[in-house]
Amino acid sequence: MTFRWPVASLRSYLVAMILLASVPMAVFMSLQILRDARAQSERLNDSLLRTSAVMAESIDRELVASLDALQLLAEDAPPGDLQALGEHLQQRPRTRSSWQSLFIADPQGRVLVPLAGQPWPLPGEPAPDALGAQHVSDLVESQGRRAVVVSVALQGGHRLAAWIDVAHWQAMLGRVGEPLGGYAALFDGGRRIIARTRAPERAVGQPLPASAVAAMGQRASGVHRTVLLEGDATVVGWHAVGGTAWGVAVGVLSDPIEQQHRRALFTAVGTAALCLLLGVAMALWMARRVTGPLLALGAAGDGLAADGRPHPAPVREIEALRDAVMTARQEEAAARLRLQRQADEFEALFRGSPIGLAFAQDAQCQKVLRNRALDDMMRGPPGAEGAPVDVLQDGRLLMGPELPLAVAARTGLPVPAAELELRAGHAPARFVIMQTVPLLDTDGRSRGAIGAVLDITDRKRAEARLLDIDRERTALVEREQAARREAEQANQAKDEFLAMLGHELRNPLNAVASAVEVLKLLGGGGERADDARDIISRQTRHLAHLMDDLLDMARVASGKVVLERRPLDLGKLVAALVATMRLSGDTREHTLSTELQEVWVDADSIRIEQVAGNLLTNALKYTPPGGHVQVRVAAEGQEAVLEVRDNGVGIPPQLLTRAFDLFVQGERSLDRRAGGLGVGLTLVKRLVELHGGSVTAESAPAGSGEPGGPREGSVFRVRLPRIPSPPPPDARGQPSQLRGRTVLLVEDNDDALQALKAVLELDGHRVSTAADGEQGLALLLQQLPEVAVVDIGLPKLTGFEVARRSRAAGYAGRLIALSGYGMVTNTRQALQSGFDAHLTKPVDFDRLRELFDDR
Repeated sequence: MTFRWPVASLRSYLVAMILLASVPMAVFMSLQILRDARAQSERLNDSLLRTSAVMAESIDRELVASLDALQLLAEDAPPGDLQALGEHLQQRPRTRSSWQSLFIADPQGRVLVPLAGQPWPLPGEPAPDALGAQHVSDLVESQGRRAVVVSVALQGGHRLAAWIDVAHWQAMLGRVGEPLGGYAALFDGGRRIIARTRAPERAVGQPLPASAVAAMGQRASGVHRTVLLEGDATVVGWHAVGGTAWGVAVGVLSDPIEQQHRRALFTAVGTAALCLLLGVAMALWMARRVTGPLLALGAAGDGLAADGRPHPAPVREIEALRDAVMTARQEEAAARLRLQRQADEFEALFRGSPIGLAFAQDAQCQKVLRNRALDDMMRGPPGAEGAPVDVLQDGRLLMGPELPLAVAARTGLPVPAAELELRAGHAPARFVIMQTVPLLDTDGRSRGAIGAVLDITDRKRAEARLLDIDRERTALVEREQAARREAEQANQAKDEFLAMLGHELRNPLNAVASAVEVLKLLGGGGERADDARDIISRQTRHLAHLMDDLLDMARVASGKVVLERRPLDLGKLVAALVATMRLSGDTREHTLSTELQEVWVDADSIRIEQVAGNLLTNALKYTPPGGHVQVRVAAEGQEAVLEVRDNGVGIPPQLLTRAFDLFVQGERSLDRRAGGLGVGLTLVKRLVELHGGSVTAESAPAGSGEPGGPREGSVFRVRLPRIPSPPPPDARGQPSQLRGRTVLLVEDNDDALQALKAVLELDGHRVSTAADGEQGLALLLQQLPEVAVVDIGLPKLTGFEVARRSRAAGYAGRLIALSGYGMVTNTRQALQSGFDAHLTKPVDFDRLRELFDDR
């Protein structure tokens, strides 16, 4: 059913239009003002609630501080009679400036020993023997003054108490502040006002209004409307103070806010009504101006006067309408001429176009005109002229009604471009693309169709030739992408495995290393104990070296290694490394000679030491006992050269080109006494390249020389950019002697905990321990040790949480993190949580002792 507008005058339509435009706007404005008023009330409620919570927290901190100070005095008091207790407490300075007096009371509340200021009795309700270990009273009025009494229990039912004048609470409310045009009040458990910023002289000691008490009930916080003692209507937000029955209320007068809302609503409604009246009046006036000329134009017919000239009109738009009618007749004649010309042009295009065109002149497609190009396509190839031409689509033969031209003419809908195959006898097929659109009459019904046919036979043949090439290329790309995905997944799995393996092995390594340090510090134990210590130490170093190589290889491969460069004497570093290996016994079965010059490089000392250590360890592994290893450091032009030469088994030629590939190893005996994972040389190459250097390997396998001649082994050369020698450093003082400290050790692995505790105690420190995060945080805040060593992976609370909470509570001592994870992100996260340093398991005790140093 078609909707039709009702017949009405232009005046009625204009008035309706003004009403439809103005009334919804007025309603919307009113609703928006109401919504804004509601939102403003909600923001006011939130502000009052937050302000009361802040004030409650401030009052709670003051009460807790007073009770804690009393508790410390009570715990510090010596046992004995009350007189001795009083003399001891009188010698102590008054801890809190807010206390007006300090005294000892008996179980009945009588003052026994006044300590400072004017003593007050304890409040009668509840009875003193019903008070807890710590108690905060409600408002007490005595001797013409108002105050609050805080007390803690002593032996024998006596209590150590102090009273705080209401002026102190009044001052605290004033410091925290009050809302603009409002007030803040503090009330006790009996719902009596202790302090108020507005007219405190009338309010203190008065009970809260009954409406306020009923609205608060037993809730800890909320917002309600009530009436002040002075009779003013207010909006009040309240919040309970800590674990006490006290509360803080913050309020503002509600009458000004509500009056402001009413004024805004009345203003909006009045403005909308005035605009509506003005709009209706303007619509009536405009309708009168427009309808008169229109009626005159209708009476004048074509707008021409009797003399043939245009009839005058008072409205420009009506004049334009009249002129448009005249112009339209002129344009109609010109359009007929243009259409005739276009028809002639289309006829020439239809007959001369190289694209096949078909024109169906009726919806049944009974009369079809075809141009010469389409006739040539349908005639068939040479040798098959006159043979019937079959039209196929996707291998299916199309009958007459299924052809695209017939479909478009019958349905009146365009047929998208379709690829068709033309077959005539046994001749090769021809391929075309045909697209058809319907021709519609004025009522939208089909009166025929027109189709365009493009011959694409040559293109199809070219596509067929390229199709096989494209399939092969696609298959290659898919195989390459699959291989890449598998490699990425394998690499990710490897990195995750290495990180977890390192974490799981570092905990037992830490315990073993700590036990070794305890044995070294204790000494003694006989020859077998010494051998056991040596074995444990050597195997721990071996395991740590393996884990360091694995994890460093993973970091290097993922680009997460950050170099800490500084000027470094390469010869001195290698000399120290060789001395360490000799002391550890790693070279006892070989002859190790050195030729070390002073050569300076800009490098990370730890990483370059790792490079030299891996090359020396590799040479010792592949050199039989009694063999010779030579280390040389020299300057060659602008490069520093580190050369490690051995006369071992050498590297086979087939492995020499892959010596620095990951997991590639030389031939090993079945027992694998030399150990290793095949990552050392790969790590060497990656670290050297990170420093801008290069590493090469040369080898002549053993036995390749003359019979009886010297054995030829392997030679590894590392070349690094050389820098000038830096100036000598300033003379520095001798390191200070490490003094004993108070230490808290938090570790959930019991073996590691006991071993590390023993090491620290043997170093002269006083050590306390905790096995989880919650216990560790409690002891840390209670004992305030000078140093806290905290494991990261703790139950209940992680080490990061312990650090953050202790720093937030004001702990200023030294925090040292222990972790089985050694990634750069782990160190950064530890420092951001509040730790001063981060150590990776197993613990480097020299580094740990440096962190204990005052410097």
